[in-house]
Amino acid sequence: MTKKLDLPDNVRCFGTQKAEVIKLEDLRVALHGRSFKVKETTDNLAAGYQAPIPGYYNIGVLHTALEGYAAHASYAPCTLAELHTKGYQYWALGHVHEFAQWNGPSTIVFPGNLQGRNVRETGRRGAVLVTVDDAGGTTVERLYVDVLRWEALTVDASECSSLLEVSRQVGGSLEDLLENDPQVPRAVRVIVTGRSKVHGELFGLEAQLRSEVLGRIAAIGNERLWLEKVKLETEAFIDTAAAEARFDAFADLQEILLEAEEDPEFLKQLQDDLAQFVAKAPLDLLASVPALQSVRNGDVGALVKAVSPGLLAHLAQGE
Repeated sequence: MTKKLDLPDNVRCFGTQKAEVIKLEDLRVALHGRSFKVKETTDNLAAGYQAPIPGYYNIGVLHTALEGYAAHASYAPCTLAELHTKGYQYWALGHVHEFAQWNGPSTIVFPGNLQGRNVRETGRRGAVLVTVDDAGGTTVERLYVDVLRWEALTVDASECSSLLEVSRQVGGSLEDLLENDPQVPRAVRVIVTGRSKVHGELFGLEAQLRSEVLGRIAAIGNERLWLEKVKLETEAFIDTAAAEARFDAFADLQEILLEAEEDPEFLKQLQDDLAQFVAKAPLDLLASVPALQSVRNGDVGALVKAVSPGLLAHLAQGE
């Protein structure tokens, strides 16, 4: 796409053969930089940048993975110490999509990207405004310009005892989310966590919970919120006193369930029994209950593993 763009007259591109310096004489600013000759550039380009120019505010412009970000390709790697040692007043870095700032001999900044692209890029996004005073002091201010914000909202269901209470807890958390920058619409992944009494009840009800959350969003305003996904990551709540009273029985049952996950004879029998039910189940039921898809795919071992915590939780509550 960039090859087809007509860039404004004030845009300058650094060469690819070696580091160059572009001087803005009226501002006494020197920009040091170098373009990538090929996309997969893994050499340390910073090592070849020129010394700072006396009497100028020196800015290093570099597309780099710096000391290593696992989520990004290792382009033009270098170290913070190396950048500080260069003697520039400021380093304007690109490539990493998260904001980061380091102060010291140099001010080093990843501004992050202007707009989150997916749910892996959550939170406020934007640019930075850099102000330099007459003494060369540098101030960095974040400017948030994203028009849609991705969020990963973790909701603690530890105190919930029913699916309805979980839904209410999620609704309250969504409203709290919009208190900051309410003018920016959100795309939200809801993650329900916590050691909760409702853990067993929630098993297999992901679709129903999603419908409940969509209802809460409709009440708040669909123009402000969009639901990306609901993930259940709760754990079984076990009453310690009750569990101790029946410790031996629970231990035996837990051992049986663990063995069942790997017992080929048991799994085959279970597969045969459940396959008859799945074959007769309506398509909308199969689509709404992921556990039935596991049976359909012949993966009943995963089903036994997923059911076990809920079963133990129900027994611990005396249900």
